[in-house]
Amino acid sequence: MSLYRTRTYIATDFDNDKDAVDQLHKWNDSNYWSLSFSDAHDLQTSSDNSLYCSIKSSLKYRMDGSKTFVLIVGNNTNRITKGGCQNCGSYNSHTYSCA
Repeated sequence: MSLYRTRTYIATDFDNDKDAVDQLHKWNDSNYWSLSFSDAHDLQTSSDNSLYCSIKSSLKYRMDGSKTFVLIVGNNTNRITKGGCQNCGSYNSHTYSCA
C-alpha cells in the first residue's frame, strides 16, 4: 500500500515526555497558533509489549506516511533503549529475520 507523505511523525520518550506531545496537539487543535499537522501515529498503533519486529514494521509504515519528523528530547532521552530484532522471540538467527 502506497501512502502519501502528509503526516508528521513525532518521536519522543512517551513515558516521560508525553506532556510535550500533548502540548503540540493542543496547539494544533487551537485557532491561536498557525500550527497544522496530522499525527502519523494515527495511521497504525503499536504497544511496548509488541514484538520488536511488529514495532519496527509499524514504525516503518508510519514514517513512510510522514513528510515531517519532530524529535522531542527530554531529560531521560539518553537512557532510552529498546532491543533489536535479534532479541525478539520470533527472530530466526539462520535467516536473520523474524518469523
